[in-house]
Amino acid sequence: INIQKLNNVSVLLIFLSFVSIFVYLPHIKNGLNPVNFELNKALYQTGEFVLTDNRIFRTIVNIHSVCRSIVSFLWFYYLAYIPGHKYYKILLGISAIVPIIFMTMAKCVRVDTAFMAIQFVVLYYLFKDGFHQETLKKIKKYALVAGVGVLFMMVAFSIMRFSSGNWDWDPLFYIYSYFAESIMNFNITLFDHVNITTDGDYNFALVKKYLFLDYADSGMKYKDMYLNKLDYSCWFFLTYIGDLVRDLGKTGTIVFILLF
Repeated sequence: INIQKLNNVSVLLIFLSFVSIFVYLPHIKNGLNPVNFELNKALYQTGEFVLTDNRIFRTIVNIHSVCRSIVSFLWFYYLAYIPGHKYYKILLGISAIVPIIFMTMAKCVRVDTAFMAIQFVVLYYLFKDGFHQETLKKIKKYALVAGVGVLFMMVAFSIMRFSSGNWDWDPLFYIYSYFAESIMNFNITLFDHVNITTDGDYNFALVKKYLFLDYADSGMKYKDMYLNKLDYSCWFFLTYIGDLVRDLGKTGTIVFILLF
């Protein structure tokens, strides 16, 4: 691999990431404000959340959102196989993590942070054999600190969801129930109501796009297509298996799991 070309690509991705951080920065207060927490989340889910009115910044953020996985991949690749290049590794690390955290706080939706954590676990095992022993120790140490921080943010978001709603439950009971909510939603809400599916729009919208099929290209369109069509809320998290069942039905999900 040509290191110079790799460095040039990294510089471009770092630039996109830092511009995205700059754009998200004024909005991170959304995730710290329990009063408007549910409102901000609802605006994001309905496609009405406006990040910036500047077309150039908006374009850069959109490009960055497509390249996020590449940034994470490059960061782990540098850590595993590129000696030296300390500042590239630091800046790629910031670029892989901070925009996602800021976006999570701006939109008051935790799914991107959850996917980031899953992605990092996959990349760790993918590149594990290339890490030096000292690098492995640092990764484990920093991952522990970062994991505690992310867990704290997740719990804080759960508490703010409780605080911003008209709930009569005890906060601790709410948090306990929240961890079991997706399983309960799957068992009670979805399993006996899968005669109507979301036809791949929940998980496979991008696949449908490249097959030139009609698809939900935004949260608003997804809501318009399925809000009154389904027998359950189209926003419920139904576990990862449940999300497949939502798209493919019971039989389709079994076939998909057996194939992939």
